[in-house]
Amino acid sequence: MPAAVVVLIAGCGGKSKPLAETSRPCLAKLGRYIHHVARPIRPTNTVAPLPLLDPDYKPTPERPVQQLAWTDDVEEYGEVSFDSSGAGANAVQILIFRHDDLPERAVAATKRAQRRAAQTNAVPSGFLVTRGLPTLRDRTIVIWSSVPTAQQKRGVYGCLNA
Repeated sequence: MPAAVVVLIAGCGGKSKPLAETSRPCLAKLGRYIHHVARPIRPTNTVAPLPLLDPDYKPTPERPVQQLAWTDDVEEYGEVSFDSSGAGANAVQILIFRHDDLPERAVAATKRAQRRAAQTNAVPSGFLVTRGLPTLRDRTIVIWSSVPTAQQKRGVYGCLNA
């Protein structure tokens, strides 16, 4: 009996896999999974942008917002494309970060800009405000293309809890 306890304790004490590594295969079962890689959009961007606003950007009249640049803190940026013939969302973007500070601040900045744009009927330059609101789950950001079904939500969030 003591040997079994030692094995269980040793198994629990091992280093767990990163969330991206465990969630990616699960997400791929939900639809077509697209693993995004950092690709700068030339000539204006020398660093690949993420679909969030930079919380540290200081606005100017010419450029009131700026997208968040891809950082080393991004563990995974992927997207699940669902069958568009059914109900619910066509896609969901998933951004998994190594830490929770940057995603919290980026989601807050993005939501503020989207609220301002909705109030003034103005689209911030260089940012697509028609995206769904980003949802923060620990250090993961989920952005639905439109309202998901309960089954889509269960599937995606279940993969992120794995």
